[in-house]
Amino acid sequence: MRADGQAVRWTATFGVAAFLAGAGAAAAQPAGDARLLVLSQDASALPVPDPAARTVDGTADLRAALDALAALPGEPGIVSAAGVTRDETPLLTLENPSAFDLSRPERRIVLVGGLDGDAEAAARIVLDAVRWFKSEAPEEERTRWTVSALPMAHPSPEGATRPGGFPPADGFFDDPDRPESRYVWRWVAYQAPDLVVEVRAGDGLMFHSRLTGGSGGAAGGAELPAGSLA
Repeated sequence: MRADGQAVRWTATFGVAAFLAGAGAAAAQPAGDARLLVLSQDASALPVPDPAARTVDGTADLRAALDALAALPGEPGIVSAAGVTRDETPLLTLENPSAFDLSRPERRIVLVGGLDGDAEAAARIVLDAVRWFKSEAPEEERTRWTVSALPMAHPSPEGATRPGGFPPADGFFDDPDRPESRYVWRWVAYQAPDLVVEVRAGDGLMFHSRLTGGSGGAAGGAELPAGSLA
């Protein structure tokens, strides 16, 4: 187990997630809505000790990192894709098949990174969260959650138009400009999450929360970052 503060951060994050998911259920949130947690964290402090933690530079490295994580015992363990960009770059995912079994008691959490334009840093943070969950998280957390992840929701080159406008209004199968946002939104919806954690690169650990689909205000009255899934 790592002797750094990152494990403490993930323990705190999943604790906040448990509170928000419980609060959302208690508040009788609208059908089809999930609680959204926007997490900002500094990726430069992450250790890089193994192939699954090395700097992610494009989808080739990301695929290798996801394969390494999938090979660890437990779920999530299926490498797949939410869709493809206009240049045929896959939106790689790490999925848990039990997320689709609504009879299971675990709450479903989805991690999404890269919507802030810093795809590499956000992907590293998402990978670290999944690694912690599979190898270091207390048994209590592993039995509480079903985890799926989309580490790099925007793998296009720097300066390219980022996915935006959530939820998308139309064009789910043939949008000529931004198919990525449709794929991301549809994939997240297919996971039937209780909580979506949108990961962004930042200078420290910060949280914002609200219901997806525009229901409810951001926690503490703060505005969500531009381009969020809510």
